[in-house]
Amino acid sequence: MHCIRIVYPKKPGSSFNWEHYYDVHLPLGLSLLAKHCGIAPERVEVDQGITADGFDDNVPYHCICSLYFTSREHVDAMVGLFGIEEARQQLADDWPKYTEMDPELLVTEVVEAEPGTGRPILNAA
Repeated sequence: MHCIRIVYPKKPGSSFNWEHYYDVHLPLGLSLLAKHCGIAPERVEVDQGITADGFDDNVPYHCICSLYFTSREHVDAMVGLFGIEEARQQLADDWPKYTEMDPELLVTEVVEAEPGTGRPILNAA
């Protein structure tokens, strides 16, 4: 399993409009991925930054959106989406509508670990 994490840093004075993100931006990105690449993630998770005490004043990120794919080829296609002018422009035009911060991209391979030991489970499906 592979994952692309789109990370929105939180800086002093920055904000994040969750309603716009969920109602407009996330569906826009997923529809552009389907239109231009013909793929969809297996799973989508959105982490909203909070601290252990429940206050989000000191968290380093507003949002971390994780898109899970079964193959590296799909990850590469998703990264390639940002090189398609129409898609890149639509996404970039929408960013200021929900945050002042440009997102950061992190590509990972997800390795399942055994509960209790933390050792990798090899050949996990």
